[in-house]
Amino acid sequence: MSVYNPYESKQYDLLVSENLVRIVNDCSNILRKTKNPDTYIYRYDFLIQVLQELSIYEGRQTVKLSSSPRELWVNMESSFDKNMKGFIERCYQDCLEKISLMKTKQGKKRKIDEMYDAFTSHKDRLSQENISYYTDLCEQLYQKI
Repeated sequence: MSVYNPYESKQYDLLVSENLVRIVNDCSNILRKTKNPDTYIYRYDFLIQVLQELSIYEGRQTVKLSSSPRELWVNMESSFDKNMKGFIERCYQDCLEKISLMKTKQGKKRKIDEMYDAFTSHKDRLSQENISYYTDLCEQLYQKI
């Protein structure tokens, strides 16, 4: 006589995979909208982790995504530098917009410093190209004030 294991049921697989798909969608939405480097990097890493877990369910017909979780996960890992560059550009545009509304030079400088410091705290995760990119963009912002 075998013992029933709820963790091996199709219903359990469906519930877990549906929840993981929801998390993938939530992370994707946050990654598209956030302008906070801490949030972006945390969610990027978390998304990769969830896709890895979701790839376990790939062959069980319970996963409903545009591509296979394994393809998405590999793509996310290989595209980090490209995606980060786009994120840096989004932060630059946001900072540029905010400093254009500020009145004091000191306030503008503080806002640029915040952006620079936010990225510098993640230097260990960034490619040299992206470090140079955000540094150059911050220099451009300093020249505008």
